[in-house]
Amino acid sequence: VQVSKSMVDRSLAGGYAAIWVIFHTDPFAVGENWAAEEAKWMDGTLEYAADKGIPIWSSETWFDFVEARHESSIENMVWSPSENRLTFTLDVPAFRSGAMSILLPLEHSVNHLLGVDLNGTTTELIKHTVGAQKYAWLEVVEGENVVEAYYG
Repeated sequence: VQVSKSMVDRSLAGGYAAIWVIFHTDPFAVGENWAAEEAKWMDGTLEYAADKGIPIWSSETWFDFVEARHESSIENMVWSPSENRLTFTLDVPAFRSGAMSILLPLEHSVNHLLGVDLNGTTTELIKHTVGAQKYAWLEVVEGENVVEAYYG
């Protein structure tokens, strides 16, 4: 379990990774010590991930997400220097979880992100750091999303 915890901790500390785990059913068919050790590792790994708020997906759900992320597109990107506003359309195809996220820089040149409108509605800014960069984390849904980011 310690190796699994270490991988989860490294991912959460900035070494972002999708972590796949294959729990074989063979030890449970054999029983005894094999099943007990497998159960300890499986339960410990899943409990630790859940305690850290990490989603636990099947390989099918993960594959669906990866395909949707690949098929998503950003179009009509316009930077308006006079208004310090970035506008674009993000198109996300339908997929099982139905939600995707995008990171917007908290700083652009000397300007700071003041607010974001998603489809005409002001959205809460959730701050997130990736390496040395600071971002606003924005959840979007499937379909066309119009994003307006205001800097100042």
